[in-house]
Amino acid sequence: MGWRFHQSDDIREPTEGPRELSLLQLGSVDEIAKTSLLMGCNMATANYFRPVEKKHSHLFPVPFELLGMLSKTLHIRNTCFRTLPNPTPYSWDRTVFSTRRLTMAYGRLITDDDIMEPTTTQIEAIADLGSKVEIASSEDARTNVPGYSMGLLHTLHDALDQCDAYLKEKSEDLVLTVLCKHLQTVLTMINDLKDPDNDPVKTLYAAIPKWCRARRFDELSGTDPENTGAMLMNIYFCVVLHQVTHHVATSFSQTRSTRSEPSRNKGKPGMAAAVGPTSPQLPPASLPFFNTEAVETQAAHIWCTLILRMLCWLTLHDFHPPDDVQISKSGLLGSPMLVYIT
Repeated sequence: MGWRFHQSDDIREPTEGPRELSLLQLGSVDEIAKTSLLMGCNMATANYFRPVEKKHSHLFPVPFELLGMLSKTLHIRNTCFRTLPNPTPYSWDRTVFSTRRLTMAYGRLITDDDIMEPTTTQIEAIADLGSKVEIASSEDARTNVPGYSMGLLHTLHDALDQCDAYLKEKSEDLVLTVLCKHLQTVLTMINDLKDPDNDPVKTLYAAIPKWCRARRFDELSGTDPENTGAMLMNIYFCVVLHQVTHHVATSFSQTRSTRSEPSRNKGKPGMAAAVGPTSPQLPPASLPFFNTEAVETQAAHIWCTLILRMLCWLTLHDFHPPDDVQISKSGLLGSPMLVYIT
């Protein structure tokens, strides 16, 4: 079970499994794996969710990142109701992290010229949006009911609307590719404890204070909770962002090379190349020269927007810890079998 935004007027329509991203189903590890495939992730990424021995968490389970990046804003303006049913099989535990500290760390890193180079107009706009959220969060922390002040809720809602407006202007293929590469990178790093050892990472870490340096997610365990947010964001900006932009550019480069080659199946019926989420189209309007730097810049803009959207969504919405989780459903759930009551 998950957020199922039905487009059909027929409420009897069975939901046997994820078929489109308007039906974001994250109610079991199998549903999460299928949803990741639907987004365009490769099988290796989807398989991280299936084996019991695989890990899916850093400070919190990775499926909550998908919720924050893709879910509709369910909070109703001018209300303080922000608690939702947890649509995942994972517990939501805020005692080990703070979304406010994560947002503060995000704001510090996105405005760091050594980390975000070169600084663009879009990065400045995203940083300004993050700054507004950070200020509202700081003011909210001084109220009698932290997390529920109308100023904070309005700011978060506005930030989500602006993030959505920006993302909707971009190619869906490009946005989903960035999201898939992010998910793939994070899950690989969680399960692979190798220390990233490359020149870009070493250069970026020279600008990071020693008290919050981290290159691997396993370094977050046993750390002072006040520092874990900064350490997680450092890993994201210094390691994950670099890998995501590189993988996205490589993906588009390979797609372009494939399309520039003469088709070996020309003239054979039914053999036309299918273009899907795993072989994204490069939008000519937004990336006119098809060069690596342009793709990486666009990917960085989208990645920063998705991360900010995730932080805002997870701050605006909340779940009941720790027992509110999805449990395995009966095989009859969503079955079109007719039942006669006499």
